[in-house]
Amino acid sequence: MDRTKSGIWATPPEISRFSGIDLESVLRIIYNSYEFMQCAYRSEDGLPLFTTRKVYKERTPSWNKLLRALKHTNV
Repeated sequence: MDRTKSGIWATPPEISRFSGIDLESVLRIIYNSYEFMQCAYRSEDGLPLFTTRKVYKERTPSWNKLLRALKHTNV
């Protein structure tokens, strides 16, 4: 994920290109694995953005994690 614009989020085609895994396999993995999470926003091209939980935990600022938690809390 280091090679993406944000360094955290990547589109499925970017993940496919960087990993060398075909796009179909990438899509199957990201939609069926607990290890990936999807961003609430989309790329400039309108594609969904994904990251691994490990990268998200390591690189996302604490205040951003707090905002995400508050957003997903049913109050």
